[in-house]
Amino acid sequence: MSTMVGTYLEGAWMPGAYPWVGRRGAGKREARGGVPVGLRIESIKADIRWLGFDWGAHFFHASDYFEQLYAYGEQLIQAGRAYVDSQTEEEIRANRGTVTEPGRPSPHRDRGVAENLELFRQMRAGAFPDGAHVLRGKADMASKNMKMRDPLLYRIRHARHHRTGDAWCIYPMYDYAHCISDAIEGVTHSLCTLEFDNNREIYDWILDQLGWPTPRTRQYDFARLALNYLITSKRRLRALVEGAGWHVREGRHNTAEEGSGGAGAYIYLLYLLRHACGRCFTRLASLGPSRFISRACGRCSTTLTRP
Repeated sequence: MSTMVGTYLEGAWMPGAYPWVGRRGAGKREARGGVPVGLRIESIKADIRWLGFDWGAHFFHASDYFEQLYAYGEQLIQAGRAYVDSQTEEEIRANRGTVTEPGRPSPHRDRGVAENLELFRQMRAGAFPDGAHVLRGKADMASKNMKMRDPLLYRIRHARHHRTGDAWCIYPMYDYAHCISDAIEGVTHSLCTLEFDNNREIYDWILDQLGWPTPRTRQYDFARLALNYLITSKRRLRALVEGAGWHVREGRHNTAEEGSGGAGAYIYLLYLLRHACGRCFTRLASLGPSRFISRACGRCSTTLTRP
C-alpha cells in the first residue's frame, strides 16, 4: 500500500472562502451564513490550487460511499457491535456520565439483532422523524475516554444533500465516515489537529469491529504551528476583523490595519510554509508554486527545494 496522506478541511478558513467546511462532514449539508455548501467547497478548492497543489483524480466525498457506509452499519449490527437507540438527545447526553463518573447504558442497548436491523432499515426508508432514533456503536460506557461511550454512528436528518439530493434521510456521523472513507481510499496517514486526539480511539475501534485488514489507515495528531509576531488563530483574527473593525491586507501579508473586513492573514501561514525557508522562515518571493527550484536561503544558507 503506497503512502497517501489524507487531510481534512474541517474548520478550515481561507481568504475568499467560508468558515467551517467539512470535507467528510456528511451531515453538514445546510448553508452556513447563507452560503451554499457547493460554493464553499469550490472556494476552498480554489485556495488549495493557489497554494500550488493539485489533487488530480483524487478528489473524494463521503457521499461517494453512502451505500457502503450503510452496509457497514448493518454489518456492525449483525456482529452485535451496534444498536438503534431511541433515547432523546438530552437523555443520551445525561446518561453519558462525566469525566469522573461512568456512563449509564441505554435501556435499548440490549435490543436483539433482528429488531435493530428492522429499525435501522426503517430509519433509511424515512419511517421516522428527525431525532427519533440514532445508531450507536456498542463500545464501553465506562471508558475514561467519553467519546468511546457508545459513540453515535448515524442520525436521522430529513434534509436535501447537495450531492445526493433526497436519496438519503440518514447520514453517518463524522467519526464513522472519517475512518471508513480513509480505509476505502487507501489513505495511510490521516492528519488531524490535537483536538481530535480522543477521536483516534473511535477511528481504530470502528475499523477493528469491521475486521479491516492490516496494514491500514491510521490517524496522526499534530499541534498547531505558532510563529512569532504572526496571528494564526481564527478566533483572534475574527475578533480583530468583526469586533475591532480591522481588515487584513489583500494578498500574502500578515499585517492588520483598521478598515474594511477581510481574512487574508490566516492563509499567510500556509503560504509561508510553502514559500519560505524551513529553518529561519525567510520569505522566498521567487519560489513560484508550480516550479521546481533548488537554491540557498540568503539568510541562513540552507539549501532549499520547493515544488
